[in-house]
Amino acid sequence: MMTDTIYSSILDLGLIAIGLGADRQIKESLQPIDTGDLRRTVNGVLVSLADPAFKKYKLSVSCDDMLPPAFGSIWRGQQLTVSPVSEIADVVAVGGTSRTLERDPVAGSIRCVDIDGGTHAFTVAGRVVTLSSAATKPTRIFYRPTLTMMVSQHSVDHDEAAASVSWSLDLEEI
Repeated sequence: MMTDTIYSSILDLGLIAIGLGADRQIKESLQPIDTGDLRRTVNGVLVSLADPAFKKYKLSVSCDDMLPPAFGSIWRGQQLTVSPVSEIADVVAVGGTSRTLERDPVAGSIRCVDIDGGTHAFTVAGRVVTLSSAATKPTRIFYRPTLTMMVSQHSVDHDEAAASVSWSLDLEEI
């Protein structure tokens, strides 16, 4: 007996209903926004002129499937709370026991793994991740962030002959 497996993405775009037929093989790119110039001093030393307030992310999401998401009431400048598939990684140094994450984590998305692949027990209180014992090796904390973002653009392309739809969405953290 053959059964069909229904795939559903863990991507959460807030008010945008993705739904079945619009979420298979999603591609996503999470990267820092351009925060300012890197310049060289008169002595040749490279320095950053970036303001720390601009440590924000941009997210590009695209997909080729059968149906588009519900973009009908989504416009440039609209604010959304987004839980991307992409993970952010942080580290607890050797001897350390905790780390405060820079973004709120999606519930249940945190995992702690040392550089050899061993997992670590931990607790979470808000943004603070605490290992059950001091790290004996650098321990990476992987988590999916919850981001408040603004729509910068979206598009939907239809290929009638192939009966396919491709779509894209670009957002920037507020």
